[in-house]
Amino acid sequence: MDAYHKITIAKQFVTNSQVVGTVSDQPSAVVPDFITHGFIATNTIICTLSILLNGLIIRYYWSDRKRVVPFLFFTNACNDIFLSTGVILQTVALILYDGRPAKFFISFGYTTVGTGVRVSAFVNLLVCMVRAVNIIQPFYRVKRRHVTLSITVYTAFWTVVSFYDVIWFLNNVGFKGEEVYAIRSLVFKPEVGFAAVRGLTLSVGGDILVLFVLPFILPAFLLIVSSIIQVHKLIEGRMFDKTKKQLSPHTNFNNHAATTISLLSAIYTICNTTTVVIWTFTYWEILHHTTMKHIPWCQLALIYFSGTSIFQVASIISAVVIVVRGDSELSRYFIGFVTKLYRGKIKTTVTGQSC
Repeated sequence: MDAYHKITIAKQFVTNSQVVGTVSDQPSAVVPDFITHGFIATNTIICTLSILLNGLIIRYYWSDRKRVVPFLFFTNACNDIFLSTGVILQTVALILYDGRPAKFFISFGYTTVGTGVRVSAFVNLLVCMVRAVNIIQPFYRVKRRHVTLSITVYTAFWTVVSFYDVIWFLNNVGFKGEEVYAIRSLVFKPEVGFAAVRGLTLSVGGDILVLFVLPFILPAFLLIVSSIIQVHKLIEGRMFDKTKKQLSPHTNFNNHAATTISLLSAIYTICNTTTVVIWTFTYWEILHHTTMKHIPWCQLALIYFSGTSIFQVASIISAVVIVVRGDSELSRYFIGFVTKLYRGKIKTTVTGQSC
């Protein structure tokens, strides 16, 4: 088999592009303008909000990061900013896309986003599980070094997997002359791990199951189980104290904390479920047939939203939940920051007018 046929097979594997029908069935080789403009505007707004809110959480929990739960909130905020950085790289790559996209922005954007999305689901799972352990075993405390080690290993694993995808893509497909494959495969349709399992002889449906469903559905399932355990134990505690006129401060604290964790779990469970539903719907033809048409750009945009943007939206909502339901000091800190920012803007405006 000559080099031309090897590259052709590689492109078909990466983009799932075994074509059915006529040439007119295939999507345009250029990203449509409405998708490009919507992509840039949406990512700019979401990234800005995510970085600001998570930056406040990082600053607030910095001094208390030695405790496990604050450390997890701190780590999750750092990861969300890391994810936003990757989305910014992808946005820059699309802005520069004129037939010759920058390798750096596409490659590192793919690695950053692919890793950040999966680590975000994992860290939120750890938050819920640690709270469940604290409620079930009040005198047992999860060690922070164990949590740190698990996050480090999980992050390193997906970083290596995603980076290997990029290396394989560069060696087998490349960017020069076929930039549309890079935009479609590494930006809009990030199947992290496609290169690692290409030798397992799995069906396309099996690839999606191993590379996509398990990293998202499994954490969502465990989040639901942990939340149910927390609620059950708290109900038992309330029934035990039902003879008292007022619940103890410890019980009130557990109820408040469990409600907050349950809200965060619900947010990421909804996101994970939405992602899997959209991907399954989009790949329905792949799961039941051996061949398929090129995925249209509109469906690719939907895949990108479900696999990347929705997790950034979740990070923004989660940050708001932490601020609103956090202790009064965190709320005052957030309100004070916004007040200073607002007053500074007013002062700048007045000064500009007086000049």
